[in-house]
Amino acid sequence: MAQRNVVVLCLDTVRADSFCVHADRIRDRAALVHGGCRAPSAWSVPSHASLFTGELPHQHGVHTHARHYDGVGPSETFLGDLPDAYHTACISANRWVSDAFGIGRFFDETVFVPGGCVVPDARNPAWDADGTLTAVRAAVTGDRPLGALANVAAERVRSAMLDHPRLQGLPVPAPTDNGGTAVLERARRAVVDRDDPVVCFANLMDAHAPYWHWRGMADYGVSRRWSDRRLDTWAVNTAADMGPYADDVDSLRAIYDARIRYLDRIVADFVDSVVAETDRETTVVVTSDHGHNLAYPADRGLLDHTSSLTEGLLHVPFAVVNPPTDGAVPSLNAGRHLPLRRLGAFVSGLTVDELRDVTADRVAAEVLGRTPTWDDPPDDPRWDRAVRCVYEDDTKTVWDVTGETRRYTLDADRPSWQSRVGRRDGLPAADTDPPFETAIESAKRGAVDGTAAATVDDDTARHLEQLGYR
Repeated sequence: MAQRNVVVLCLDTVRADSFCVHADRIRDRAALVHGGCRAPSAWSVPSHASLFTGELPHQHGVHTHARHYDGVGPSETFLGDLPDAYHTACISANRWVSDAFGIGRFFDETVFVPGGCVVPDARNPAWDADGTLTAVRAAVTGDRPLGALANVAAERVRSAMLDHPRLQGLPVPAPTDNGGTAVLERARRAVVDRDDPVVCFANLMDAHAPYWHWRGMADYGVSRRWSDRRLDTWAVNTAADMGPYADDVDSLRAIYDARIRYLDRIVADFVDSVVAETDRETTVVVTSDHGHNLAYPADRGLLDHTSSLTEGLLHVPFAVVNPPTDGAVPSLNAGRHLPLRRLGAFVSGLTVDELRDVTADRVAAEVLGRTPTWDDPPDDPRWDRAVRCVYEDDTKTVWDVTGETRRYTLDADRPSWQSRVGRRDGLPAADTDPPFETAIESAKRGAVDGTAAATVDDDTARHLEQLGYR
């Protein structure tokens, strides 16, 4: 029996409630949709490490204070256990999920596709720190020079519109998306153009900041001059009154939902294409590494995805197109949680035509340190701390090393929402080594000692800054 292809589409920063409302095309194509999927952490680096290893951040050691995958051996990921016949590929628009941070050691093929790419199979030469046109020289001396030059030009226009004060707020759309179209084309080719079976992981950043308008997005009722460059995230996160920021927050929510609709359209087209064009069976798994806080009450009034474990961050979509079946529509236990860090076991099962039930009665998630965002947070340990949560039935308990404990109830009919019900006596079993209370201190010591240090080139640093990271 021919081994099936498996494509995992990680729609970075997509929360479950927005997906349920605005991703009808994907949901219509999926034979299996599980409504109880929870991410293992609150932002890309630790969450991706968990997806590949099945471990929590304190176990695999990838977190805010160690933002590199070098500490994770290829044999420690599920990819190392796949049948020998499989070719593995990573196509990513997320710089955190690229060779710049060591992810390429896990895959046979790794391609970073930045926002601004208009010719997917041409080079995307980087501009140097001085702003000179070394990228142009690299483009004209490589393969497909015209395509590489087009990528350079599109990236420059996009970056100028994002970064230049006089160009910000122009009522014209950006020429390209955040890389999603190009990523999907590269992923399609990675699967369709090979004779051997493929496991392809693709990260799409089109729901992620920066929030502005680009060509191809449907109308969403917000001025084309608006972008999130005018919104101070930390001012919102520390405000006692949301009133002064309400209009801007509403605009951001509208653009965010429009981004989900955009992703729904291009992903549905990709699914139709790749399933139709491959001779062997191809299964597509659609999920996300984490969601996004949109300053709703259940988000504790927070924006972005830093220093919290709200349902807006942890409740993510999980949809499967064309899974293996025996004539009946498959299902996973809908009454249980689905920990996304078991994705590897699920994908491994698909490669041998098994639909493995990876649900669980109890799920944990954690974040070690704040997310490295645009603006430094206030000098307050609440923003740079270890936080853990445990799901048990319809209850979620969140606690951190400052001693704060919160207990919430969950409603299966209201995705990405939580209702606080107060404290509980005692905490769920932590089962951590080292003890959870010392996890953040251990992480910081590792960074100070240099054992967790990671350096990046100037182009990587500039790209991360555009996405809102330091």
